[in-house]
Amino acid sequence: DDAGLCVLAAGAKPQRSAAEELAASQRVPEAIRRAFAAVDVDGSGSLTVAEVAKALKAYGGLAADGEEAMEAIKRHDTDGGRSLDLFEFSGLVEELVAHRDGRELRLAPRPGAGGSADGG
Repeated sequence: DDAGLCVLAAGAKPQRSAAEELAASQRVPEAIRRAFAAVDVDGSGSLTVAEVAKALKAYGGLAADGEEAMEAIKRHDTDGGRSLDLFEFSGLVEELVAHRDGRELRLAPRPGAGGSADGG
């Protein structure tokens, strides 16, 4: 409709419907769901800059600051919310995996500061 065209013309991204959200979330593997839940500290269902920085450190081995986390959000935020929902987070995980030189991404935070990156 015309209202939708005005929103798109203004540069806003269209929101996904509840059915689209459900379908997208059902395609996300359980390991990524668990990883998302582990860093979604406030339980809001979307990751803030601080939570994305935590995810980058825990799962990508990157000591990311707020600026780097915001850049990751910008690359994967499909709905313009300035945060990452589960489906958007799965895109970030795919990016991290692609940049890990063929090594499998750890999908659970390390229990301690030390330890083997390859799990033993």
